[in-house]
Amino acid sequence: MAIFGVTVFSEENKEIFHEKVFSIDEDTAMNQVLDELDKKGVPYGICMAEEMG
Repeated sequence: MAIFGVTVFSEENKEIFHEKVFSIDEDTAMNQVLDELDKKGVPYGICMAEEMG
């Protein structure tokens, strides 16, 4: 388990969301954030996750 910084961009490649999450890997961290955005009906484009030292 680690802390990941997840950044989500709009379809126009503008940053719309950034959150730190505790997860087992990058994919799971991104899924956690994207699931929340889906529940809120927020449209998004690209998502990236990076492990925080």
